[in-house]
Amino acid sequence: MSKQTLPIDSFLSEFVRASQAHSSVILMAEPGAGKTTRAPVALIEGNHSKWIVLQPRRWAAKLTAARIADENGWILGQEVGYQIRFENKVSKNSRLIFMTEGVLLRKLSTDPELSGFAGVILDEFHERSLDLDLTLALLKEIQDSFRPELKIIVMSATLDPAPLERFLPGSKTFSIPGRTFPVEKRYLPQTGRDLDLIPSLKQALESDGDILIFLPGSFEIERACDQIFQ
Repeated sequence: MSKQTLPIDSFLSEFVRASQAHSSVILMAEPGAGKTTRAPVALIEGNHSKWIVLQPRRWAAKLTAARIADENGWILGQEVGYQIRFENKVSKNSRLIFMTEGVLLRKLSTDPELSGFAGVILDEFHERSLDLDLTLALLKEIQDSFRPELKIIVMSATLDPAPLERFLPGSKTFSIPGRTFPVEKRYLPQTGRDLDLIPSLKQALESDGDILIFLPGSFEIERACDQIFQ
């Protein structure tokens, strides 16, 4: 897959330099900027570092890892992989490992210093949760007590960076614009059952363009993704 130009591309060199010069970086990027797929890759280019990338949901960890592999001509499970509950697709060659905060918290119980990893990227930090806040606090403690060279990268689309800047003193903050796309609304006949979502989605896939599905909560999102993958 050929890479399309994204708004973040012109900021990547400065972002990498900042990550080398600062212990923490806060990356505020509007939707469509490309932070999720481009920033992690930029951090491993031209070096041998390994990074953990946190995603708030299992399906997001899988899909993002697959997207990065496809975009860069890599094999999923080699240069980039993912670890989620009951599923592990990584190898000794994996340098970007996507996971949820729950998996990382379990990893910290056996490897509290995250040996061999240059840093951790906390993506979509605006989707706050107790586990995510605990993860950031533990990473800061590791950085302060054991591994001052460990990098913490916090990425968000909508979060106010001021509280993070206070919690991560000396951090570097970036603000990157995104881009918008024209959207055409097409309403399918209303169905009476949740399971009818999949046939409706298959019908929508027969036309050109991308598909945006709104669901009421994370449980419904996870269930819909599982059904789509099946």
